[in-house]
Amino acid sequence: MSYQEKSLAKLSLAAMFLDLLICVSVWQSLRATAGDIVLQSVALTGIVLFLAVCALYVFLFEVLFNGRSIGRVCLGLSVAPCGGGERLSFGQRIRRFLAIVSGFGLRSLNPNRLPSHNCSEWIIFRSDLAGVAPTRSKSTQSKVSVRAPEKSASVTTSTGGRLVVRVVAGPHMGTALRLTDASTFAVDGVFRIGRLAGWGDLALSLDNKVSQRHCRLKYKSGQVYVADGANSTSPSSNGTYVAGQRIGAREFVPLSLGKELHLGDSRLVVNAE
Repeated sequence: MSYQEKSLAKLSLAAMFLDLLICVSVWQSLRATAGDIVLQSVALTGIVLFLAVCALYVFLFEVLFNGRSIGRVCLGLSVAPCGGGERLSFGQRIRRFLAIVSGFGLRSLNPNRLPSHNCSEWIIFRSDLAGVAPTRSKSTQSKVSVRAPEKSASVTTSTGGRLVVRVVAGPHMGTALRLTDASTFAVDGVFRIGRLAGWGDLALSLDNKVSQRHCRLKYKSGQVYVADGANSTSPSSNGTYVAGQRIGAREFVPLSLGKELHLGDSRLVVNAE
């Protein structure tokens, strides 16, 4: 069992209890408003009403709000599709909803192990504090493994060199990390850079001009690509520059090996070493 999974399981359990408190508050308000006579007339017991409130709450945050319950938002937990983008498909959201209600939420009570719907191969379950959850294949549900991207074995140049992101100027000058050594790159093929250590693979915490979630790198078909911001709708505050040109958050643009990437007071390059 990885440290990341144990940390995420504890955060997920805490978020579930926060959400449960909200459901209890709504349930008590409904009972006080409806009164015992009305409840008896529609054959609803207090327990049935409570379960209905919980099911409706889970449906709202899993299906309509892409897994963003109040408890998860408070603890920095989020869900995203593994293939990129910010929202799961409608079918994926329905599958998560059914997985939760079918087990009455009991699968989330283990403080050291995430339920299977949060370790699925088609989602990224992550936290700013604990990082990204590992994935479990269907054939090995009892064994935790980190899934590598399709191209992970070929993240090398034609001469066999491994791609390394290196800080060549700024407070973190000399810091370097291979793309394939990054925890989130092993899950979704995205290398993240920012001040927030729980989000970024390369954390530039001493550069105050770098955003907490500043930019992202991808590697595809022998080419490195870069995009600004945490996602397509959340650009960084001070921008990301390639060869003096500011890039956007909506699209990944090519980044040639050796060309400087400028963010805040830091300059980085990607090279084969």
